[in-house]
Amino acid sequence: MYPRCVVFGIGNESRGDDALGPLLVERLKTKIEELSLGNFLTFISDFQLQIEHTLDLQNQELALFIDAGVPPAILESEPFSFNRLSTIQARKAMSHALLPGELMGIASSYFADEQYEKESKLESNTSSHLPEAYILCIRGYEFELGAEASKKSLQNLDLAFDKLISWLAQKYPFITGDSSCTK
Repeated sequence: MYPRCVVFGIGNESRGDDALGPLLVERLKTKIEELSLGNFLTFISDFQLQIEHTLDLQNQELALFIDAGVPPAILESEPFSFNRLSTIQARKAMSHALLPGELMGIASSYFADEQYEKESKLESNTSSHLPEAYILCIRGYEFELGAEASKKSLQNLDLAFDKLISWLAQKYPFITGDSSCTK
């Protein structure tokens, strides 16, 4: 009934402001449940992105990556940044952790290979495609092990949440909670 969307909250909840991604995902999940919008969103919180998350992008129309960041990812004076995500080639000597753009690049290659196999076997299944992707990076300040999220970063999270809800409501009008949009 609704467009398929996966939301990744990236961060370690035991490392202060690194918890901003998972915290915003939990807040968004609560908002969606309050509006009784069903399960058009898939929520994933993890310490870091790994190659296995490529499978979570399959059959999605939209992917949102939410993470904490510091300059230069965000301008010093800004509480967050929200941008369309471009695919990038994964680093040659990569660790298990991937950047969102690298995950999208791997997914692009994987989906292309999968489509080729389907076409060569004359399967008529729906093709996988790369979802439209965005990254919301929330300005963090303190990332020490065992610390709680800082007051300033939580203010930034509030601003980022408002922006995200507004953006989702423009993209998908049923987010506003107007029941006429959901019938």
